[in-house]
Parts: sequence; structure tokens; C-alpha cells
Amino acid sequence: MNWKILVVGPHAEILETVVRLLNQIPGWQARGVADAISALEQISALRYDLVLLSSGLDPQAEQSIRKAASVLVPAVPVVQHYGGGSGLLVGEVRAALEQGQVLL
Repeated sequence: MNWKILVVGPHAEILETVVRLLNQIPGWQARGVADAISALEQISALRYDLVLLSSGLDPQAEQSIRKAASVLVPAVPVVQHYGGGSGLLVGEVRAALEQGQVLL
């Protein structure tokens, strides 16, 4: 099963790194966007299994993403990633996918 993950974060280097790390996991397809408007466009247009919020988003942007996702795709988990090593990142994503019942 392929899991599609939308990563949202304003810091280009961090966003690029998170997307690269997630794309190294077989079966995971991550895409990154820098702001809430782009995230909302992606959530509306494409099917994602998880929305991962990276550090640096302002509270209003985070809230608008969470609210829109809860209306548009209520079964899709929206998770905050605070940083840490790649093992922590992968663990957070796996746990969120399991809680969202994406794993079969």
C-alpha cells in the first residue's frame, strides 16, 4: 500500500529534509508545501493519508489547516512534528497512520 503524506512547513530546508526522509521509506510518498493556502489547495484536490505540520507554522495557519482537513477529509490525521531525528519522524508518522487506521 502506498501512503501519501502532505508535509506543511515554512522553512524550505527543513521541509525538503522531512520530505526526503519520508520518501526514503518504501511505500511512502511525501509532498511538501510551504503555507496554509497551498496546503488547503492540496487537501482539496488530492487524497492524502496524513497531513504532517512541520515547525514554524503560525498558530492561525495551523488552525486553518486542521479545521479544513476536519471538514474535507475527517478521517485523515493531522499531526504536528516538532523536530528530532529521522527515527522520531518515522515513528510519529507510523503511529499517526496506525491511529488513522490507514495501516491494513
